[in-house]
Amino acid sequence: MTSVSSATSPAAVPAPVKPEAPAKPEVHAEEKPAKRPYIFIDVLADWRIFDKSPQVDVNGIQIGALVTKAGNVNGLQLSGLANMGEGDCNGIKIAALANGIKGNFNGIQLAACGNNVEGAFNGVNVGVFNVTGDNSNGIQIGGIGAISDGDFRGISVAAWMAGAVGDFTGIGISGFGGASNCRFKGIQVSGALNFANNLSGIQIGAVNFTGEIDRLFDLREYYAKEKDPVTGRKALQGLNSNKVVPPDYGQGGNIGAEIGGINYLKGDFTGIQMGGLASGTTGTLNGLQISGIVNAAGCNSNCMQIGGIFNGTEGSSNSIQFGGVNYSDKRCVGSQVGIVNIANDLKGLQIGLYNYTNNLKGVQIGLANINKSNHLSFPIPVVNASF
Repeated sequence: MTSVSSATSPAAVPAPVKPEAPAKPEVHAEEKPAKRPYIFIDVLADWRIFDKSPQVDVNGIQIGALVTKAGNVNGLQLSGLANMGEGDCNGIKIAALANGIKGNFNGIQLAACGNNVEGAFNGVNVGVFNVTGDNSNGIQIGGIGAISDGDFRGISVAAWMAGAVGDFTGIGISGFGGASNCRFKGIQVSGALNFANNLSGIQIGAVNFTGEIDRLFDLREYYAKEKDPVTGRKALQGLNSNKVVPPDYGQGGNIGAEIGGINYLKGDFTGIQMGGLASGTTGTLNGLQISGIVNAAGCNSNCMQIGGIFNGTEGSSNSIQFGGVNYSDKRCVGSQVGIVNIANDLKGLQIGLYNYTNNLKGVQIGLANINKSNHLSFPIPVVNASF
């Protein structure tokens, strides 16, 4: 018997497949804004005003029937409504409604309504309301207001408010109010109110106020988000993040002149105060005070006070007081001439109907003269002297 063995061949083994190399990511060059032609005319509003991608730069002339928008601008922007810039601008912007730029501006802006520059400004701003977010140098003319959220050097003219959050150096003319949140150096003229933290110049207005005014006039509150960890003051964000709200200068020395209906100055003052109604300082006064009703010095008075009704000094009066009632809380070294004269310690001359002092080293001339240091219980008429 024969057996047949059938040999079976082994199954075929597939050859190993080499794994494919991962596909390399496509590298795209960074898309840069296309260069705009030297002269670019938008028939209607530029659709890019709604586009948040980087804006093209303009080097030349951009004209829009309604709105223009660009990155940096070097040249001329002209539109029927508004010109908008995402970067810096050097040139001229003219719009029927408004001009706005997020960077710095050097040149001339003309708009029927307003001009807004978030950065520094150097040039001329003409509009109903002009606002700059940093330091400004030049001329601002506003139908309503012209305000710089930094230092300002130049001429600012506005029907309502002309001022600066920082130092103001130059001439400010306004129908309602002129303001400087720090030092004012120059001339402030306003139909109603003038404010300054520190004065080195002349204020002419119905009411002139010099002192701490951070709460009265502080546009930086609109930009402030967080307090600076070092100063404790609110710090600005964005373009002005390296700045803080300016310190108070109101208690320092002030030099110049205040001319108005009411003059009030917090701190020491050297100069002239002329008020139709009243003039006053909280510190030492050196110079001249003239008012129709009241003159007051919160500390020493080293000046002539001429008041229609009252002259007062909380410290010592070291000059002449001439008015209806003259009062020196401490010492009067000089003269008091009026209807009623009162000095705690008099070294000089009192001339009036009623003269009073606790200690006399001088002469009293009047209807009733009282010197408490002579221990008399009745006034001495006509002349009283003690040396």
